[in-house]
Amino acid sequence: MILTTLILAYGLTAIYALHRASTATRELAEQRLARLQTAQDLVWQTMSAARFADQLEAVPSSENTKIRYADLLQQLNRIDQLVDSINNGDNALGVLDLQHADQLFISTANTLAQQNGILARDRQAFDQAYQLSMTELQRRTGISNRRAQAILLLTATTNDLSTLQQLREDVLRLPGWISPWRNASLDPFGLRLTLVKRVNILNRLEDVLHQQAFRMMDAAREQSDYFTQDYRQAINQLAATTQRQQYWVIAYLTGSLLVAWMIGYLFLGRHVLARLAIVSRFLRLNRSSDQVPRVPVTGHDEIAGMARAVEGFLEDRNQLHRARAVLEASASRMAAIIQYAADGFVIVQDGLVRQLNPAAEQLLGWQPGDTPRLDLSDSHARSENAAQYDTVAYRSDGEAIPVEVSVSEVILLASPVKILVVRDARLRRETERQLTAAKDAAEAARSAQAAFLANMSHEFRTPLNAIIGYAHILKRDDDISERQRRGLYTIEQSGEHLLLLVNDILDLAQIEAGRLDLFPNPIDLDNFLRVMTDIILLKTEQKSLLFHSDWPPGLPATVIADEKRLRQVLLNLLGNAVKFTARGHVTLRVNWHALDEFQGVLRFEIEDSGVGIAEHQLQHIFERFTQVGESSARLNGTGLGLPISRHLLALMGSELQVRSQLDRGSVFFFELTLPYGGSSPTEPRLRPVVGYRGAKRRVLVVDDGEGNRSMLETMLSELGFEIILANDGQAGVALARSARPDLIVMDAMMPKLDGPTAVQQIRAWPELGQVPIIMVSADVTQDNQRMARQAGANAFLAKPLRQDELTQEVGRLLDLQWDYAKQAPKESRETVLPPPPQEDLAALYQLAQLGDLQQIQQHAVELAEREACYRPFAERLGQLAAELRSKAVLQLIKQYIDTDAP
Repeated sequence: MILTTLILAYGLTAIYALHRASTATRELAEQRLARLQTAQDLVWQTMSAARFADQLEAVPSSENTKIRYADLLQQLNRIDQLVDSINNGDNALGVLDLQHADQLFISTANTLAQQNGILARDRQAFDQAYQLSMTELQRRTGISNRRAQAILLLTATTNDLSTLQQLREDVLRLPGWISPWRNASLDPFGLRLTLVKRVNILNRLEDVLHQQAFRMMDAAREQSDYFTQDYRQAINQLAATTQRQQYWVIAYLTGSLLVAWMIGYLFLGRHVLARLAIVSRFLRLNRSSDQVPRVPVTGHDEIAGMARAVEGFLEDRNQLHRARAVLEASASRMAAIIQYAADGFVIVQDGLVRQLNPAAEQLLGWQPGDTPRLDLSDSHARSENAAQYDTVAYRSDGEAIPVEVSVSEVILLASPVKILVVRDARLRRETERQLTAAKDAAEAARSAQAAFLANMSHEFRTPLNAIIGYAHILKRDDDISERQRRGLYTIEQSGEHLLLLVNDILDLAQIEAGRLDLFPNPIDLDNFLRVMTDIILLKTEQKSLLFHSDWPPGLPATVIADEKRLRQVLLNLLGNAVKFTARGHVTLRVNWHALDEFQGVLRFEIEDSGVGIAEHQLQHIFERFTQVGESSARLNGTGLGLPISRHLLALMGSELQVRSQLDRGSVFFFELTLPYGGSSPTEPRLRPVVGYRGAKRRVLVVDDGEGNRSMLETMLSELGFEIILANDGQAGVALARSARPDLIVMDAMMPKLDGPTAVQQIRAWPELGQVPIIMVSADVTQDNQRMARQAGANAFLAKPLRQDELTQEVGRLLDLQWDYAKQAPKESRETVLPPPPQEDLAALYQLAQLGDLQQIQQHAVELAEREACYRPFAERLGQLAAELRSKAVLQLIKQYIDTDAP
């Protein structure tokens, strides 16, 4: 019984002691852990308050300052609450320091907010006084007022107090100068001094605010460190106290029975002391790892809770170590990049070099402590945080080096630091110099090419002017023989072919130079298409081909387009169709699709039954100087027609497309979006001009080429003009002044005095200022035409001259009414052409059906030699056969065949 009572007493005593120890342990752990958490919250709130303080400095207006200041006060109130919670009435020295720093920070922030508001009002007052004073000074005159304006401009940009005071004294000492402001409230110099002083006060307050923010953060960190250490000491104290309680229980139970002692020992050893030892051992670990170690203590009692708290502490410490390692690795990488970078990095602070990498040392030869010798006054590119300069740096030995500099400015510990990235620009500048030289050489080559083409055009067009012009004049003579007419036709066609080659080469040169322009004008679409068909019909008749033209009756009367270039494209495509078609047909189809009331789509298709193009050769037909197909099918030409036509259509906003089958023929087509042209232009007169009505007009022809002068004299004198000739520009100017002509036809390129200069000298005389002048030139480039019109010419005509174009311009400039030749009657049975016998007509009709034009020519010669009365018919028949007009030959013979003859 006694033993049982003793065991029970000892057991109850041990239970009571363990209960007290457990309760004390729990309370101590919870108290210390709460104070540690409060200290960590204090650190976070202090950092947040410092961040709000930085934002308080950066806000642009007083209203935003008040908002940020209110947010900062909320953060400081939270810090006060946390400090009071930590203080708990003991008024520790660290807590008092934190409270004192908090009060100073609030006071400084309040003062800073007030100063920001005052600064805004001061700046507004200065701006108003500055504008009023500057307006008054600009209104005044005199050198003193101009000097006062300059001093006032310097005042607006100067922030140094002594300089501002000196400027104010300088303006007051100006001789005879009267102050434009009536009182001190409108004195811009005094207001500027006050504003600069206010800015200086604000800068000092911002520095004080930064210092107090750092002081608050230091005090908060000290409290956090203090409670962390206190928490660690509490844990150690708890472990020591627990160990003492263990010893006390062991001492109390020494006299108990072995079973009671073994039970107490096993319980305390396994469930309390061992677990606490594990917690203590993990708490004393001084290593970090990627994974937070798990404290092997389970359960839901206080020791298990302490183990979880230790795990949280270890996890926070590991995160801190990892963050520090990441920062160190990043700093190492950045240092390595700067160390081995090809560009130079220079750190400048307070106007001196503080640090630079090896590339900068090698390039510039600077050392830490040197003054950077760079001109950074003008940047050629600027971003939000950096500026780029293309300038010159001077090495330590005085050598000037062209460099590219990128400047970034940052603030470190309230001190501005410039980071310069310097790159050697010598190679780039040398490359730019070479590129500029290459560009100049290309421009020179282009100019030489243009000059060569202009000279070539002049040299070709000048003789062609005489050749084609005289061919036109002689063809109008009714007394020439059929043989002579055929010769003139051959001369004319050869000249036209040579002119086409010259035009193609010039167009190609203009395309390569990017100087080929369009000149849209209203086009009489129906007349335009009929002229085209008449031209091609003649060519198809010469080759005994069928020609079909098809367009709907609803075509618009006029459209807006470049008539010359559109005709060039169509003649090129139709000419190719005729050239590469030996038998069969050539077809021109035109369609119109209206888009709206202002414009529509005009579609052209040119179809032929010629040799066709193989599919693999279609991609090459638009290459320059290229003709595809078998060599036997390649006819004369330059291979420039299709490339030029494609480029012209591209300028018109279209694309030339093609479908073709070998030995089946080809179809070229394109579409143009064209606006309506309004009223129809005047229909051109197709009958030749033979004279004009009214008084006789005098025309001065100035050309250094005798053939050209003679051709123009013949062409114009036949129309009834009085012709005066001059063989150069100087003679032309003299004759213009003495003869007072009604019209001047001036060649552009002449020795001694060229055409534009001669025109300028003629225009210099008031009496000749209104005389119409036509400039004639073999150089048809846009520059030459522009130069002629700028010199004073009223019109520009290209050589070789067309008589219809010349008469059209002469009639327009002189306001003439032309007389036209009478319309020749159509050939009919009433035409006085005595036919040969019906046997001859039958033979001729059979030959015409076979298309044997050569035999028809021989038969015509025989008829002319047989009987003189048959000569008109034979000459007419021979002319049509020589011109290869097979249909006209057949129609002429059918007029005289007697269908009733057996």
